[in-house]
Amino acid sequence: MKVIEEDLYQVKNQSGQDPLNFPIKLNNRLSSLRRSLETGDARPTDGAYKVFEELSAELTGHLNKLDAVTKTELVNFNTSLTAKNLKSIKN
Repeated sequence: MKVIEEDLYQVKNQSGQDPLNFPIKLNNRLSSLRRSLETGDARPTDGAYKVFEELSAELTGHLNKLDAVTKTELVNFNTSLTAKNLKSIKN
């Protein structure tokens, strides 16, 4: 799950200057697109729609990976928790 998180969000940012040192991730690109759409009164450009489709496809890929992890790894993790008389995590 950590790999998926790091693809979605820049986890290395600690200070205001860190965005200059580390690459932006999907959440920043989506935020940037939203910000550009909210400025001005014109309808979104064809390019904005294309970028949205690309970012949406990328997000779908990450969500599919997360779904696969929760279906396989979560089962194994819950089995370990149950063996130690701990509550399992619900999916």
